[in-house]
Amino acid sequence: TTDSFGPQGGDPLLRDVSARIAQVLREGATLARLGGDEFVALVGDLRQPEDVATVISRIRGALSEPFKIGGQEGFVTTSIGVSMFPSDGRDLDTLVRHADTALYTAKELGRDDVRYFTPELNRRAAERLVIEADLRRALERGEFTIYYQPQVDLYTRQIVAAEALVRWNHPTRGLVPPGAFIQIAEDSGLIVAIGHWILKEGCRQLRAWRDRGIQHLRLSFNLSPRQFRDKSLVSSVADAIAGAGVDADQIELELTESLVMGSADRFEAGLRELKGLGLSLAVDDFGTGYSSLNYLKRFPIDKLKIDQSFVRGLETDSDDAAIARTVIALARSLKLKVTAEGVETFGQLEFLRMHGCDEIQGYYVAQPMPAPEFERFVRNGLHGGIWSRRSAGNR
Repeated sequence: TTDSFGPQGGDPLLRDVSARIAQVLREGATLARLGGDEFVALVGDLRQPEDVATVISRIRGALSEPFKIGGQEGFVTTSIGVSMFPSDGRDLDTLVRHADTALYTAKELGRDDVRYFTPELNRRAAERLVIEADLRRALERGEFTIYYQPQVDLYTRQIVAAEALVRWNHPTRGLVPPGAFIQIAEDSGLIVAIGHWILKEGCRQLRAWRDRGIQHLRLSFNLSPRQFRDKSLVSSVADAIAGAGVDADQIELELTESLVMGSADRFEAGLRELKGLGLSLAVDDFGTGYSSLNYLKRFPIDKLKIDQSFVRGLETDSDDAAIARTVIALARSLKLKVTAEGVETFGQLEFLRMHGCDEIQGYYVAQPMPAPEFERFVRNGLHGGIWSRRSAGNR
């Protein structure tokens, strides 16, 4: 919330937020700040669900108007968790804990949302604590591994890059996909250490492939909001590149749209510092967040990645097809590269090739795979059948 207003804007913004909330609460309600950008409101005499909805609507409405701090104007997102007396708890500690559980769920689902507490959420919260505890031990125990998903140039028909995707070899759960733990790692701050390991291991693997004759391969890493805000990021990336002895132009960092849009001046400086290392920057899942032509002009972006949700409907949904064509045309006009994610059929490949997309990745080419399997995949080259509808259908 406070990042959009720079390092000096946090406290004034929080004061304005609390003033707006207090102004719309019922008489006799209590408002307190728990810490950071979290507040708790105790509101009595709510006799039916409609009363709760009214209070929530007023709070969200009050916070939907722009804030002006230090000459800058910006918006905040509002995530709300709700617990009710006596059904969700008969004492203050229990009610606050359960409201916090509901709040976490609201954030997990994409922020700017409202969630009510349920026993199911409580079970999920308990499971989350177990996963977080296991995550803290996973790095020192060497339980993480990287899978690599090929990216193919649609013009040269060659494998030109790979996206590095972390997997967790849990001792009892088996191979855990990132969707099951990355957000927990992000919220707990563990993502910084995990991200540093991914960078070092990925660059080390890239150097090993180069030493074995696989040249000019580019490796792409996802960058989370917490990683981007960490002061050691630039030195971490620089150390990983230098330590492995790879070229910076072989490295690409992927940033989400919401991260870029929340950056303002301070994040722009961070992007340019990263760009100064000689690597490339891509906007991941383009079109699903806060798309803005202004940031494409202002920030040193090299590539847009079309989200798989649009690619999936290329052959059946005219809107998805129009969005894909527009993104490609936009990138062309701004001299940016375009990669399409989630390609699963020949028809999608052919559509993207015909409309000028540069690269694709997805199950149609290959699933993410461990390093040894990826190396064999690159050495064997692409199966010629993927470029023919008739052959592709018999794969």
